[in-house]
Amino acid sequence: MSNDTLEKRLADIHSLIEEGTCNTGSQCQYIAYGKKACGGPSGYLIFSGNIDIDKLKKLVNEYTLAEDIYNKENQIKCDCSIPNPPQKMECQGGNCIEVK
Repeated sequence: MSNDTLEKRLADIHSLIEEGTCNTGSQCQYIAYGKKACGGPSGYLIFSGNIDIDKLKKLVNEYTLAEDIYNKENQIKCDCSIPNPPQKMECQGGNCIEVK
């Protein structure tokens, strides 16, 4: 498993997410992705529910498995911090974003 493969898989996920638009914040959702070397997700992706969610879940699961393999093969170390899921999301300009 190479880093280029991981980047390509993540780019495919972002391309799918970019296909979705929103009109209201209620359409916005998030999903955990990746697997840190010491466990837990690498982060969270915010998306509109107006995409093929089953396809997104499949791509995210494949990415997460690939990142886990990559981390083990390359003995990746991490800080073991756990990213927080988005607390508040809204629709701005047709895109779902996190509001801090």
